[in-house]
Amino acid sequence: MNCEQARASVLTLLQAQGRAKNSELLALLGGDRELLDQVREDLIFHDLAKDKDGVGLIALASAAPTPGSASAAPVTKPRVFLSYGRRDASAFVDRLCVDLAATGFDVWRDTREIRSGQDWQTEIVDGLRAAQVVVAVLTPHSVRTTRDASSPDRVDSVCLGEIAYALFQPPPQPVVPVMAQTCEPPLAIFHLDYIDLRAWQDSDDQYRAGLRRLIDGIHAALRGEKRYRAWHHQLNPFDFASFLYPKRADFCGRQWLFDKLDAWRAASGRERALLIKGDPGVGKSAIVAELVHRNPDGQVLAYHCCQWDHGETLKPSRFVRSLAAMIASKVEAYADLLQHDPTLRDALSESACETDAGSALEAGLFAPLERLPAPEGGPRYILIDALDEALLAPSGSGNIVNLLASRLSRLPGWLRVVATTRKDPRVLSQLAGLRAEEIDTQSADNRDDLRLFLDEHLVMPNLSEVLTHARLAPAQVRDELLVRSDGNFLYVRQALEALEMRQLDPRQLDQLPPGMGGLYAHRFARLFPSDGDFAGPKRVFEALAAAQEPLNATQLAAITELDEDEALPALLTKLATYVPPRAEADGEVRYSFYHKSLSDWLTAADRRGQPHSVNPKSGHRRLADLGWSEYRRMA
Repeated sequence: MNCEQARASVLTLLQAQGRAKNSELLALLGGDRELLDQVREDLIFHDLAKDKDGVGLIALASAAPTPGSASAAPVTKPRVFLSYGRRDASAFVDRLCVDLAATGFDVWRDTREIRSGQDWQTEIVDGLRAAQVVVAVLTPHSVRTTRDASSPDRVDSVCLGEIAYALFQPPPQPVVPVMAQTCEPPLAIFHLDYIDLRAWQDSDDQYRAGLRRLIDGIHAALRGEKRYRAWHHQLNPFDFASFLYPKRADFCGRQWLFDKLDAWRAASGRERALLIKGDPGVGKSAIVAELVHRNPDGQVLAYHCCQWDHGETLKPSRFVRSLAAMIASKVEAYADLLQHDPTLRDALSESACETDAGSALEAGLFAPLERLPAPEGGPRYILIDALDEALLAPSGSGNIVNLLASRLSRLPGWLRVVATTRKDPRVLSQLAGLRAEEIDTQSADNRDDLRLFLDEHLVMPNLSEVLTHARLAPAQVRDELLVRSDGNFLYVRQALEALEMRQLDPRQLDQLPPGMGGLYAHRFARLFPSDGDFAGPKRVFEALAAAQEPLNATQLAAITELDEDEALPALLTKLATYVPPRAEADGEVRYSFYHKSLSDWLTAADRRGQPHSVNPKSGHRRLADLGWSEYRRMA
């Protein structure tokens, strides 16, 4: 990131929040303190921000431009980025641009802002960074994906990438959806209320009424308000988009599995569910993320991710209510029932679901859906990730595996379940009668996918430079990693990252230990060679291993007793591979382990006392001390 880009990013954050801590600014700039100091001096010099007692910046409401410098002038109009599909929304957006500009907005639109000969992807990213609100115009062309049969070019819409960038690149930006033509809203924004402007051509009154609602929605977003669908506050669904988004990064292959899934879904048999099973690290969550993203013909009706470090996702009561909310976003007739049928609302109430989640699933979902007409295009399915992690729910509260095992036979005829799981015998025994597809690391299909992944990545500039310097051909490295990884995608990803960061000599790949545990041990020995080097990271890992949900920087600082403005941001930057920042639906950045296999390795009982082992009890003790001090402070 150059200084101008950094300046624009910091300004955008300040305009959205009014103020920002040094830790937030450092995270935004990738931990580059020197770059932050340059930006700070520039903004203060040009009266765009003032110092916040040495711990951050406060935006100035108005500022005089630097004489002779147009680039230094503050943004006086709220900037709105218009995301839309040219093929079916250009006429609508032509009119919208004029009216939004007349209302006082600075409107960014691709055909106007991208000049001939420029890198259009860079221009779009710059436009998104400079915007304060993204207006997503939803039409069939704007939400198309690679596998949509109706898509003329069989590629993902650029608009999906724009929405994802706005939601998940720090700092996250608000998205205001506008339904211009009937289509399936992307699942990343299923819970957001959209402005219905499908009748914009019917009459000027219809258009003007919708425009007023849109302008009001933009102003609400600028104030930090999120507007949800009517049933959102009643059911409080999970938003897993920020969890799944990074799982899709560089996805490739698995077409053989998708073909099997399509064939199973289209079959006329009575199989109600399909299990996708495999070892840790084979990419099960990535497959779920790709299915949610593609969602051809709206096949995925709802989805749920069981997350071992987010206890709420393991509760059957929350599972039922979240599914109901997602299905309401896809099936208008069901949404109408939720709005007008008090019996249905009672069945899905928080108390009813906590008392008997199984009855709530039947009365609140299966029974009313059975009464509705089957959707066109064949069966739909509910997609569930990591059923094995559902078994980590607190004892006495039941678990999602038990819930499904006892209720699958009562699914509506047009609705099915697809779930991923490790090869955990407790899951497989309870669901023994279900069809299962295994991702076998030794199969030809899996190894072909892994070979394709390596071929694509080893020619990328950074890795290519490493291999050229070592005088190795990509095929040599590919073949060695295929052997060392034993068919495991996560192993390969970690090895490639170590090569790119010069933490691994490509000429010594034959010395890599087998298995994820061996690879973690190898990398940690390089990163943290002494107990002193591991002291800070150990505190962070202990806190995350003990927590029941992802933690923000303030919570981590309090638990680890690391300075939130200096030591912790620098450490989190160093640990970003293993503890990535994740922008949640509420706009806050939180941290958790990037994969359960890392937590398993760090906390394994048989490694206790060995280098880089972590005892969750220390994290629990610090959490308890923090909670007690907070209680005493408030008492």
